[in-house]
Amino acid sequence: MSADSVAVDDDTPMEDVAEHDVNIMENEISKTEQPVPETENNKKKTPSEKNTNTGGISLPLSRVKRIIKLDEDVRACSNPAAFAIAVATEMFIKHICEQGAQISKNDKRKTLLYKDLANAVDRSDELEFLTDVIPRTMPLSKALKERKALLQSQQTQHINIMESEQ
Repeated sequence: MSADSVAVDDDTPMEDVAEHDVNIMENEISKTEQPVPETENNKKKTPSEKNTNTGGISLPLSRVKRIIKLDEDVRACSNPAAFAIAVATEMFIKHICEQGAQISKNDKRKTLLYKDLANAVDRSDELEFLTDVIPRTMPLSKALKERKALLQSQQTQHINIMESEQ
């Protein structure tokens, strides 16, 4: 007879036996639910950590290939080439976000804002090619004034060209 079993004789009520069996089961369950010490092997990882260790990517390869096929100059793209483009894209996204996050951190904020990315593009020579894609923000009144000045300049140039042709 094991230590957890109960001797049942004719005088022991069945409720006591059932209660004892439930207690034994609860003890066994609680033993198996004890927290496991966190080690390098069982530590939960973020998706980016999982991808780094396995050589995977976060961007869906099928979407990357679909975007590549939008280029009329590209007839086909192999999986390794699409994978390389996806990895490079992820690295670029990480880089620009780190640049923007540094500006956000300097402003004592934890939230990355559009203006942080625009400032990163403005301040970094390596991101200068994005100035038309991620321009710095400005008040609407200033943008309207600049647009008006540009249109007037274009009209003046057009008038000068027309006069010189006559």
